[in-house]
Amino acid sequence: MTSKLTILAILLLSSFKASANNPTPVGKWDCPSYEITHDLFTATGAEVLVLFENGEYEEIETASYLFSGTNEQLSVVTERTGLWSYQEDVIAFTKKTAKVISSSNPKLPVAVMQQFENETLLNAPTTKFQILTLDDTMTFRIIDDTAPKEVTDQTYVCTRV
Repeated sequence: MTSKLTILAILLLSSFKASANNPTPVGKWDCPSYEITHDLFTATGAEVLVLFENGEYEEIETASYLFSGTNEQLSVVTERTGLWSYQEDVIAFTKKTAKVISSSNPKLPVAVMQQFENETLLNAPTTKFQILTLDDTMTFRIIDDTAPKEVTDQTYVCTRV
């Protein structure tokens, strides 16, 4: 009986050790802040991201924009869903739905921001990121040859919740 318990304990510990050495991005992530400075605006934002084992994801993003050369500001909250995949050090998100919840600027109301999200779904639904670290935090950067340098140079950090 003791040998069976010992073998069971060894199997459980070895599987725990294997999963600790091979972390998964599945779970809920708090991505507290990012800032992107562009010629036209400075954007800051945060999001909550949930990655499900079945390859689906949900996110809620709050983003604020300060437009260069003006006092114009915009804060927008958007919910997105889609599919995600993870291979080696690359995680890819393919957006399936996007719903703009609120917009703070009457010049860019929810309907206008929703149209922008809809165009993004049609023209660039998949975004890829290189994961630099993955444990209780996930550090990554965007992989996109068409994105501005200020976006691809940015490193993002999320914390597992």
